[in-house]
Amino acid sequence: MSPVWIAAALAVLLVLGGLVWARRRLVLVRVDGPSMLPTLADGAQVLARRARRAATGRLVLLAPPAEPGAVRAGDPGRLWFVKRLVAAAGEAIPAELAHYPALAGHATVPAGHLVVTGDNPAESYDSRQEGPIPVTRLRAVVLLTR
Repeated sequence: MSPVWIAAALAVLLVLGGLVWARRRLVLVRVDGPSMLPTLADGAQVLARRARRAATGRLVLLAPPAEPGAVRAGDPGRLWFVKRLVAAAGEAIPAELAHYPALAGHATVPAGHLVVTGDNPAESYDSRQEGPIPVTRLRAVVLLTR
């Protein structure tokens, strides 16, 4: 086999391997709703990296809550929430959130939990209503927005 064919085969394998890696690690999501205004408008797209942890301040994708009434009708397996991570386990609950009943009684975020908020409080279902969210609901960290 000639060196050109070997190089071409290696290039194809490299591209295919990169595509498999990207498909497993990256997800493209369209924002549906006003909960993240003004940061993300309805219809905006975000590219996110699948993750099990994230830094405070980052935009994250979360699985919906277990309570069926908390999310709109549809396929809950495909519905992810876009929110801002405002505090992780062991960090202090931000003072501006401490008065919400769902967060009352928590000085810090419990182990294995996160506090997340939408940037548009009037239109967001988040830790202000639900309290600290189990970290097991974290699906991805947003890398790029468009």
